[in-house]
Amino acid sequence: MLHSFFFYVKFWLFMVVSLVMVLPLYILKLFRLKKLENSFILWATTSWARFILRITPAEVIVHGIDKLPQTGNLCFVANHQSAYDIPLIMAVIPRNIGFIAKKELTLFPIVSTWMRAMHCVFIDRKSPRKAVKQLEQGVENLKKGHSMVIFPEGTRSRSSKMGSFHTGSLKIAFRSESTIVPITIKDTYTLREEHDRITPGKVEVFIHDPVTTAGLTSEERRQLAKQLESTIASAL
Repeated sequence: MLHSFFFYVKFWLFMVVSLVMVLPLYILKLFRLKKLENSFILWATTSWARFILRITPAEVIVHGIDKLPQTGNLCFVANHQSAYDIPLIMAVIPRNIGFIAKKELTLFPIVSTWMRAMHCVFIDRKSPRKAVKQLEQGVENLKKGHSMVIFPEGTRSRSSKMGSFHTGSLKIAFRSESTIVPITIKDTYTLREEHDRITPGKVEVFIHDPVTTAGLTSEERRQLAKQLESTIASAL
């Protein structure tokens, strides 16, 4: 319990610092210094993610980083065990990445500012019709070269078991004809969800071979969805 207390003290102190870090972000946007803006966003978000893992502390082991494409429209598809999965991916993947998030996060000014800067997509889960339209933004993001992350399970498993994939979530990758990078996240649930408190531990990330989606038929897309689920599950 004491460990969790000090974790949250450090966490909120860092969040206060992030208030100041928003200022240069706005300045770079104002003067339309896009390259500098992207570099600053990557540095700031990666620093935040690595700080979260460090104060937990979490030992992170990464497998297959050499398989990560250096260029192109990338859509990362991963299993989802814990709230830690987001900072873990941000800390491990050396590029700006957007996530699919619930629209309620827009109510938090500083958090939503950074999420918009990362090209996250906010979804209204209570309205399937609105959600479909909002996911179009994810397609546009990928077409413009902004990387996205998809958790096809739809929610955290909070355990070592992987839930079934909702293949409809892969449509933004297929429609944008992005390269899919399958990722297996292992044991992040032990850092928070397993004991309902912050707990030090070791986690692993497996980056699998990228898969091209351009030109696939409907049947090939269905087969690929099954293949991705099998590939990601194989490293658990």
